[in-house]
Amino acid sequence: FLLLSEVLAGIVLLKFSAWDNNTVFKVAGRTSIAFTYFFVTLILFFVSGFFFFMPDLFLLIQVLVLAGAAIAYILVTLFAARVQASDQKIRDDRRLMEDVEQNVFDLAAAYKGKPAAASLEALYEEIRYSDKIGQSPADDRLVQTVGSLQSLESLDTEEAEKLIEEAKALLAQRNNSVKQSKRGGF
Repeated sequence: FLLLSEVLAGIVLLKFSAWDNNTVFKVAGRTSIAFTYFFVTLILFFVSGFFFFMPDLFLLIQVLVLAGAAIAYILVTLFAARVQASDQKIRDDRRLMEDVEQNVFDLAAAYKGKPAAASLEALYEEIRYSDKIGQSPADDRLVQTVGSLQSLESLDTEEAEKLIEEAKALLAQRNNSVKQSKRGGF
C-alpha cells in the first residue's frame, strides 16, 4: 500500500503538471489528496507492527483510506468541472456582448462627424455600461440588428435611425431580462 500510494502521488503530480487546462482547484485538490493519502499510508506503515495479530483489520483500514481518497478525488473532479463550466458560460456571455460593443464602436468611429454619429455613440455608451454577463432572449435579435446596421451602405438614413432605436430597445430589454434572471424574478 505504501508503494501504491507513492506511485499514485507521482502519477498525479506528473499528469497534472502536464495539463494546462485544469483549474487551480482541480490541480491543488487532486495533489493534496494524493499527498494526504501518501502520508496517511506512511503513518499506517509505521504503525503496522501494532496490527501483527490483526492483519485483516490493517487491510480494512488501508482499503477504507484508499476508498476515502478515491471519493475525495471524484468529488474534487466533479466540483471543479462544475466551476469550470460556470466560468466558461460567463466567458461566452461576455464575449457576445463585447463583440456587439466592438462592432458598434467601429461604426461610431467610421461615422464620426456625420449625422448618425451621435446616435451611434449613444448606443455604444449604453452597450458599454450594460451588464455583459448573462443571457437574454433578446441577444440574438440584438446581434442581428447590429449586423443589419453594419450592412447598410449609409447610416445617415431613416432606416439606420430605426435600427439604432431598435438596438437601444433590445438592449434595454436585454438588461431588464438579465437583471430579472440574476435577481431570481418570478
